[in-house]
Amino acid sequence: MVLLLNGSSAENITLAELLTDNETVRVSNAFNSDPPCAISTSSLYVKQGELALVNFSSPAVASALKWVGSGEATTCHIVVLHDESKVGVTHLDSPVAVALTLDTICSQLDNAISLYVTGGYEDEFEDGDNSISQALLDYLSNSDKQFKLKLWNTMALNTKTDPEGRGGPIITDVVFNMTTKTLHIAKFEDRGPLLELRSVLCSASPTYSNIFNTVLETIEIPFFDFEKEPGWGQAAHLPDHVILKNCSTSPHCEPPTFCQDMRNMFTFRATKDSSTI
Repeated sequence: MVLLLNGSSAENITLAELLTDNETVRVSNAFNSDPPCAISTSSLYVKQGELALVNFSSPAVASALKWVGSGEATTCHIVVLHDESKVGVTHLDSPVAVALTLDTICSQLDNAISLYVTGGYEDEFEDGDNSISQALLDYLSNSDKQFKLKLWNTMALNTKTDPEGRGGPIITDVVFNMTTKTLHIAKFEDRGPLLELRSVLCSASPTYSNIFNTVLETIEIPFFDFEKEPGWGQAAHLPDHVILKNCSTSPHCEPPTFCQDMRNMFTFRATKDSSTI
């Protein structure tokens, strides 16, 4: 069950009703106007197709980490859920991944869960793929857990228009402050470690990997087999417009680092395998 920002039950609410709810709109607009936080240290970055579950009540975690978040979400959705001692963050790129990923996170949280969602946008035709938003709302509505909505900033609420009249996301990067238990717009200076390896894992695994070991209280990339594929080396030399056309769902609003990140991953695939990592 979902509790709206005004505390009322959102049972049977539609996505259209949620996106036009007065308090939802007010909080979304206020959030989108906040200045970003520069994040350089004491942070955990969750990539597309990953999740992280962190026990911020642990003294060891509290001394090493202050921030956990994700970024570069255009059509993707970033979901942050927390109770009084733990936070889960995931970067969803498909509606198919919603149920299993949120089950994994919510199974480790208490019943009363605070919820933040941001991502997606409407294009210049006032259209957009709302399938992730809809899958999220369906999951939340059918869950036995109680979710207290803190932010729902998707689709029309997260849309701006560029000088050419094209729609794009207002917010792509967010971070959760584990000390104050608040969400902020982020400007990440470091998205590591092991970005290329994690990108390969995302493409190779049918489920999202938890990149934080809650027992050892450290970042951990699960082992997986992959082979060197020299053919990927050719892709590393493709021009930007070809990479954007073939590798992005939103080529006009990707961050400046997108194409180089893809080239780094192509080179990694061409020169590395699991035995060399």
